[in-house]
Amino acid sequence: MYIPKELIRQIIGYLGQPDFATCLSIKFFYNSIDKDYLINRIMNPPVERGIGIQSYIKKIKPYMEQKDGQYIMPDVEKDFERFGTLHSWYKHLVGRPHWTYPVLWIGEEPRYEWDPRFSDKTGQKKLHWRFVIDYVYKEYLNGELPYELMYKYNFQLSNYFGSPSEVNEFHKRCAMYQCQEFWNELISFF
Repeated sequence: MYIPKELIRQIIGYLGQPDFATCLSIKFFYNSIDKDYLINRIMNPPVERGIGIQSYIKKIKPYMEQKDGQYIMPDVEKDFERFGTLHSWYKHLVGRPHWTYPVLWIGEEPRYEWDPRFSDKTGQKKLHWRFVIDYVYKEYLNGELPYELMYKYNFQLSNYFGSPSEVNEFHKRCAMYQCQEFWNELISFF
């Protein structure tokens, strides 16, 4: 597959100068990127709904933990690893890698309504990281998400997600990096 240099310049202009994790992600998934999907994603990012950042902050702020006057970021690694065990991802993430968007939300991601498999024993009253995969973002939490913020910090998951592999470790590092960046921007609004 050939991607014209002009398109690459537009992508970098849209995303800003890529960091090391983004460069690795682009290199790792380059051969499986669907060119039309990439063009549509960059030229027309799907930010048609959602709530504003200030409304989002009002929803989650009462659940944010503090220590010594500083807000504490929820454990990304724990939530990401739990998310990896909720489904057989090799069946769900077929074909191309899927864009995934991190978001903080009250309570853990349920597996199914009838079998949520929660590990948080606080009655789901803490903030946890959730990961919204591109094919469900419109329906996820009835669209009550800060898409404007989420789309800045994304990464890709392949069908190796959730399996014991080097690729899965790479997914985890990308998720941890993007969640940290999401958190940093979120805290800048306080």
